[in-house]
Amino acid sequence: MIRGRTETVLLVWLVATVVTVALTPAVAAATAPDTPVLDTSTTPSTTASLSSSLGSPAETPQTAVHVAREGDTLRYTVTVETAGADALWLYVDPDVTVVETDGVQALDGHRVPTYRATGETTRIVVERELPRAPRTTTGAEYLATDDWALGPVPYLRVTWQTDGHTETTAPFEDGRITTEDPAAVGEKFLLYGDHEIYSRTANGQTFHLVAPAGTGLDAPAVLDTYASVSARLAVGDRDTAVRVFALPPPARGGGEAFIRSDEAWVNAGSPMDSANNVWIHEYVHTRQEFRLTGEMAWFTEASAEYYAARLAYEEGHISQAEYEAYVSRPGFEGAALGDRDTWASQRVPYVAGVRTLAELDERIRDSSGGERSLDDVFRMMNEHEGEVSYEEFTTFVARAAGEDHSAWLDERVQAGDGSNTPFPFDGPVDSPARALSDAIYAGRGVLPGVLALAGLAAGPLLFGYRRRE
Repeated sequence: MIRGRTETVLLVWLVATVVTVALTPAVAAATAPDTPVLDTSTTPSTTASLSSSLGSPAETPQTAVHVAREGDTLRYTVTVETAGADALWLYVDPDVTVVETDGVQALDGHRVPTYRATGETTRIVVERELPRAPRTTTGAEYLATDDWALGPVPYLRVTWQTDGHTETTAPFEDGRITTEDPAAVGEKFLLYGDHEIYSRTANGQTFHLVAPAGTGLDAPAVLDTYASVSARLAVGDRDTAVRVFALPPPARGGGEAFIRSDEAWVNAGSPMDSANNVWIHEYVHTRQEFRLTGEMAWFTEASAEYYAARLAYEEGHISQAEYEAYVSRPGFEGAALGDRDTWASQRVPYVAGVRTLAELDERIRDSSGGERSLDDVFRMMNEHEGEVSYEEFTTFVARAAGEDHSAWLDERVQAGDGSNTPFPFDGPVDSPARALSDAIYAGRGVLPGVLALAGLAAGPLLFGYRRRE
């Protein structure tokens, strides 16, 4: 699951936005500079990009963040030394509670809580109360136990002006964090308490698997899978580091990732030998750099779920029969994927969406003679500047397939006329590589697979699908 599917629109906006600034005319020294505004039309950028667009860099204020746990509450103390800035503002996550301030003045009329520094040192303390396990509410993604707690890394931006130059920084994201007790701090999640970290580097990515101490976890198996599927998933957006928090009970089943982030959490008990592979599902979310219009929102979960099943099959975790049965499950035949008003359940993308992408992948492979696949469409979406609309999606499909499939897609994405039905498999799933993978799965070893392949020696010795980065 990706963060934002069942949460508020405001939270989706918070994790996707960045503080940017609007240049204002010079003002008299006795008048405070205008407060920089939030531009919610942009995606996250860096301080360097702001500096290059606004002039020479100003001296960076010194920031420090300290985190402590008090019962079921995480307490974050942020201190900023203004470093001679002419003006400085702090923008704070509205999902935390501000409990103490010093050297700042609260400003009204802003979409997120905004404070202006009034002295050389500013201090703001915020808290986030976590649900106590076992949970008493549904949908809560954070929780506290006696031994550990999973909480958020709050949204916080510091923006300052010096000699007409304006810059911004993100104290939580820049690594300047200390904690009262052992803790693992990511970009979006914070695991407070004793923990273990397992790491593996492959294909230009370093995978960090973080788990509370004593978690029963087969870390080598998870890291082996990530190392392999990172190479198989040729869709671009392969960032240098991925962090996955593996949580034992009482964490709910499943997992969660943030939009356009390289971080997720997964229930540590999630099985690897399942078509509903949560480990791979959440990893696929870390490879989704695209932004979508409302009519294409279904693709986020549908693609993560489809690739989780497909890659689980290619990795030998499930059989061909299990794969085919999962991606062709019946249900929600009357749903138009692009129109939420036709959905009988939020599970539509996980069932009808997966079914659509599985058949679309087959169609693209057939049309292109095996030279292209859904991977190519996924990659074009990641590379696209701006939001991907349904029209652009159909264009990418046509470009990959070499022919138009929009009429077929219209029936599933726009019509909602009951035509989104399960389909019989043929084509690529019967390839020699499929037989090899199935035999390896059935025999739990390479030798049975090699023997199976010997009977299909006339076929090309390609593993699974052809992929191109």
